[in-house]
Amino acid sequence: KTIRHLAERLREIDWLDFCTGTLVDSFATHVRLYRNATERMRVEQSTDIRACFFDMEAEYERGICRDEVCMDKDKEKEFLRDIVEVLIYILLPANEFHCIPARVLIREVVVNLGLAPFIDMYTDPDAINQLIIKM
Repeated sequence: KTIRHLAERLREIDWLDFCTGTLVDSFATHVRLYRNATERMRVEQSTDIRACFFDMEAEYERGICRDEVCMDKDKEKEFLRDIVEVLIYILLPANEFHCIPARVLIREVVVNLGLAPFIDMYTDPDAINQLIIKM
């Protein structure tokens, strides 16, 4: 029943708009931010791209900076847990969301067996190079 409910909720998402709109816009914003950070780094004669990038992110995002989430594995996992907790709230029926052991189990499985390995794989420069070579 839970999987059927989850599948129904996922079918309600406009995946075309998400993949061609939201995702592309987020990627373009990230690339623009990176280019501006490299330019600022050159102008300020700095050698720390990470500091420039996250400082500019804080400026663009009105104080929101994800440097801790991006640079600390424990903070990253905690952030992913928070995101999955919200998704579970949205996607699961209320009675199953209120079952704490099931909710924690689902959250930990999704984070530790799904999202974290996926992020690790696709943020590894060698994996990106291998993907480009296969294209």
